[in-house]
Amino acid sequence: MDGRVLAHQRLARVRRLYGVAHPHLAQPRSTDTTRGATESHTPDRQVFLHSSLDLPAHLRLDGRFRAISHIANQQVPAYAELNAQLTWQPTATLDLSIVGQHLLHRRHAEFGALAMRRDIERGVYGLIEWRF
Repeated sequence: MDGRVLAHQRLARVRRLYGVAHPHLAQPRSTDTTRGATESHTPDRQVFLHSSLDLPAHLRLDGRFRAISHIANQQVPAYAELNAQLTWQPTATLDLSIVGQHLLHRRHAEFGALAMRRDIERGVYGLIEWRF
């Protein structure tokens, strides 16, 4: 889907991606007794959705949703998260934004062995982008 066109003006854009990974790490003559089970740190399924909406008054709203399946060998449960960014562009060379990350949960695990894992926390910050 390339976005929605209203009155010949492009207002919204949507991109999506679905990924499936099935790594085959076991080799026929390998001496690895785990058959590669400890080597794959990739979730089996990943879904990404990015939407961007142009608003009046030089504003743009971007949203990024992702859903990730569990990572069995790291005991990381499946999760879904949402990031959002509201940008005001007062001039052609200046963007002022407020960004929210990991908005669906206070915290969640994304990777790492259980004993060493740090949870990823929700966050909000400001962003200034000046192009010259």
